[in-house]
Amino acid sequence: MKIIQTRLQGHRDIRDSCGHQPTVEEQIRIRRLHWFGHVCRMDTTRLPRSLLWRERPTQWKVQRAAPKKTWIKQVEADPKTLRCSIVEAKIIAANRQQWKRVVQAIRTPVAPTAVLRGRTAPLDTS
Repeated sequence: MKIIQTRLQGHRDIRDSCGHQPTVEEQIRIRRLHWFGHVCRMDTTRLPRSLLWRERPTQWKVQRAAPKKTWIKQVEADPKTLRCSIVEAKIIAANRQQWKRVVQAIRTPVAPTAVLRGRTAPLDTS
């Protein structure tokens, strides 16, 4: 079995040939933000929403092997990359169409603040 050196491709070349599919990190972040928007639009009495924003009771002990980053800590860090706070993200997530545009902007090269102001991403003409 011979491996020809010229046929080896890098990850970026493979992604280009597949139509610029998002990276694994981008896909995880997109799914996390989708769920965040879904939970923000839920009624306050629903269990997922009440559990998401619930504080850990003080008598609970954190295990040594517990993950350093919890899901909510990661969600709180995601809007920072979009240059908005978690409070602003909750307000935007209340409007489903606007939140959908923000989440879709992660995949496009437009500035995140432009999407928050209502501008659309430039069309790819290549």
